[in-house]
Amino acid sequence: GGRYSEEDIASGEGKLLSALSWCVYPPTSQAFARYFLHFSSSSTCPDQCDILLRVSHSIIEIAAFQAELIVEKASDIACASILIAIDGISSTISSDQIRELFADRLESIQFIIPERITLVRNRLESIMDRGCLGINTLHSMAQSMRLAQR
Repeated sequence: GGRYSEEDIASGEGKLLSALSWCVYPPTSQAFARYFLHFSSSSTCPDQCDILLRVSHSIIEIAAFQAELIVEKASDIACASILIAIDGISSTISSDQIRELFADRLESIQFIIPERITLVRNRLESIMDRGCLGINTLHSMAQSMRLAQR
């Protein structure tokens, strides 16, 4: 009693995978960024969160091609990119409320380690500086996105 055959296990796995539509990949940094921003503040300031998400996705795309970041967790890259985006476009949108909500919510997520986020953020900012994608570029990107929303 209580034992399952290989066929039983294979059948159960098949049913589970079918129910999930075979979507069994780990979340990407983009997925984490979308989740974190939605979880933090999307109902409070949806337009600003949309701009932040788009800017952070651009930063994440840069991270995806960097060998030194390949070992970092997707969630850490997402958090770091959002924080960089908030700082980079702070003069374009009112980011104080978003930053506060984001920081408060991050504290409640157990797998987020602030020291790791800081390390990833510093590495990512260094990569961006080497590639000439600094604060001014982020500000311009956010400004054009904001104008496009009008």
